[in-house]
Amino acid sequence: MASKLTCPQCRAVLRSDKPIPAGKVVKCPRCRFAIKGSAQATIPAKSTALADAGVAPRCAGHGPDAPALPEPDIRSVALPAPSRLKGLALAAALVLLLGGGGGLLAWYCFATVNSAQAEHDQASDRLPDLPEPEFKPPKPRPLITLSKEDEEKVEAIIRRGVAYLKKSQTSDGSWGGAPQFVAEFAAMGGLTLLECGVALDDPVVQKATEHVRKAAARMTKTYGLALYLLFLEKLNDPRDRDIIEKLALRLVAGQTAAGGWAYTCPLLSDDEHKLLLTTLRELSEPGADKSTGKAESAKKLAAKKLQNLAVLRSLEKKDGEFYRGGGDNSNTQFALLALWAARRHKLPVERSLALVVQRFHSSQNEDGSWNYSGHRNASPLPTMTCAGLLGMAVGYGLASQATSALEDAAIKKALEHVSKHVGAATKNPKSRAPLTPMYFLWSVERVAVLYQLQDFGGKNWYHWGLEMLAAHQKPDGSWSGSGGHGASALVDTCFALLFLQRVNLAQDLTDKIRDLAANNPPQVSALPPAKE
Repeated sequence: MASKLTCPQCRAVLRSDKPIPAGKVVKCPRCRFAIKGSAQATIPAKSTALADAGVAPRCAGHGPDAPALPEPDIRSVALPAPSRLKGLALAAALVLLLGGGGGLLAWYCFATVNSAQAEHDQASDRLPDLPEPEFKPPKPRPLITLSKEDEEKVEAIIRRGVAYLKKSQTSDGSWGGAPQFVAEFAAMGGLTLLECGVALDDPVVQKATEHVRKAAARMTKTYGLALYLLFLEKLNDPRDRDIIEKLALRLVAGQTAAGGWAYTCPLLSDDEHKLLLTTLRELSEPGADKSTGKAESAKKLAAKKLQNLAVLRSLEKKDGEFYRGGGDNSNTQFALLALWAARRHKLPVERSLALVVQRFHSSQNEDGSWNYSGHRNASPLPTMTCAGLLGMAVGYGLASQATSALEDAAIKKALEHVSKHVGAATKNPKSRAPLTPMYFLWSVERVAVLYQLQDFGGKNWYHWGLEMLAAHQKPDGSWSGSGGHGASALVDTCFALLFLQRVNLAQDLTDKIRDLAANNPPQVSALPPAKE
């Protein structure tokens, strides 16, 4: 009969061809905790491979079919180092003996230490360390064709990256890092782990979830609001519905008159929250923006703090200076992704999204690029051009009828501009090209999966990135040193893993663009065909 034990610390499922005697202690090969065998550990001999140690395939944000087991008291199974425990027992016995009447307790302490040490030694002699459980990340959506060798390489790289994230989490459920972004890192790390297939009931994900739920009440940073919303939306837990609503409305309230976002958003009172939600619902009714009916009454109901919100302005303004400047396109793209996700919860955020679309339409440079701010011709950045492509895509997502997005002249020019910054894979295993900023690498991936592109200008973006990431992954599984504002090992590692997994944070937007393209097939290819 084979035996099975589940580690209470990392939830690795350990199996052995030999029975594990009840009460004996086995060290978990993953986290080194000591686990006591039990009579229930015996399983049929036909059981084979190791379980995934708490890692389950993604399925629309849901966890595994089996209910999560309650977290046991780790102190009841973890054995401290024998020398330390023995020292504590000696000290306790000495104090009690000096006080009198402590002989029996001292004997018990010595007996317990010796018994635990004997059990530990016997377990080490009888049962060798079991192999580390296999981590199986879910296969990404089909877009890029990989050889079997490359698939195995990607899986191994992701496995090491996930191990780094799980080991480097801090005790409060975040990941530390740059002080100005600590609040955001809990959601960033948790979202990345979920996208890599780590289970909802994994202790690391649970700690990140607890951190985000507690911190959400006071979060006012745009990056934090967006990442919190995306993370909680991915969890797909009905308990988070109210939190998601509050996060989304703070983003709405923080939108600038130019349709973008700066670094912070206002914290709304309960009355302001309800009032803004009522106003947005009234304004979402057909014709509300053109009449003096419910739209005007809603504006009058707004508190002074809310009277001048960008979302309460008319959407019928012409493109021009009004939509340039105000906020930056980096904060704006994160807010845009979050508000698009908020639509899945029936929140009336279309007016805010429409303002963003107008912002990007009116601020694109002649060469197809966008800048960090909304002003034209002021140091264009490839990352911000990717942000602009997201904004243009949302315009198609809001439309009821439109031609193919890849036939849009503005989108075509933007894709051509991005292609100039995408490298080509050398197919040389010894190649060690400089590590591009990971923010740009993730931006390329996000645009590619959004528009379903296999290449940029004939260059296979995924193999280019894979070659680079394989060459620069550190022994601990992380990436760092790519530069950029707020860059850290945690952020770079998350961007790398999201790239490798080809994660699409707006799959429903991709589906809408694809449906439009099917109904209006392009006559000319937007980019040269892929060169495989």
